Amino acid sequence: MILLVASVHHTGTKTICNSVLAPFSGFLPHRPEPEGKLRLHIEECHLVDLEYWTGHAITIVPMRHPRSVAIGWKSRFKPLALLEKQWNQLKELAPRVDYYLPVDTEDRDEWVDKVNLDLKLNLFTDWPVIGQHGGEYFELDERENRQVDSWMADGFFEQFGYER
Repeated sequence: MILLVASVHHTGTKTICNSVLAPFSGFLPHRPEPEGKLRLHIEECHLVDLEYWTGHAITIVPMRHPRSVAIGWKSRFKPLALLEKQWNQLKELAPRVDYYLPVDTEDRDEWVDKVNLDLKLNLFTDWPVIGQHGGEYFELDERENRQVDSWMADGFFEQFGYER
């Protein structure tokens, strides 16, 4: 079984790869092994690989509340316009996603249980609810909050329990 972790930056990629999916070894897309995991961020430079691997691997997408992700991006001095582009690319990828794993919700174990049941695995979460990266914390200003609200206006994030 090959597992693809496809993610927007700063949504829990390392947590899913290193904790939840720890039993699976890593590999490169050019030399796949019969079993393992691949990690690709949902961004322009990986779209061709994502197109291929979403058809050849079980795709798992870690999720965090878009506002929390935006705060993390701002705290890292990364432009929110780029984050918006990644969210839009995720929404385009959504029909090919097998599982989502919200890392910042109280019901995250239920999401992992679905993966376990479907794939006959024994994955688990044993970390505290994910918060910020530990660096300086930046608040979003009014314009940035409206921007996040606009990302959430189509209802996509509500399926994970994320509200504006």
